[in-house]
Amino acid sequence: MTWWEYLRWDVAQTIRLHERIAALYVALPLDLVALLREHANAQYLRTITQLGNVPLRNTDLGAFASDLFDYLQRCDRLRDDLDAR
Repeated sequence: MTWWEYLRWDVAQTIRLHERIAALYVALPLDLVALLREHANAQYLRTITQLGNVPLRNTDLGAFASDLFDYLQRCDRLRDDLDAR
């Protein structure tokens, strides 16, 4: 599996997980729902999804660095919030 195939697989898994969690929004605190929606709407996820099956020959993640950094910061905020509950 190439790094691009892995990213596409990981993003697809993340989107499916968010879709499952969305069904529980009515039972979750509003601040947690806001964090989850922010995470689900990350530019990184949209970019990887939109590129879909475009064959990339790039050997690094430089083009995605900024969006990936923002996404990982959202992951950290979500993890910290869940750990505090």
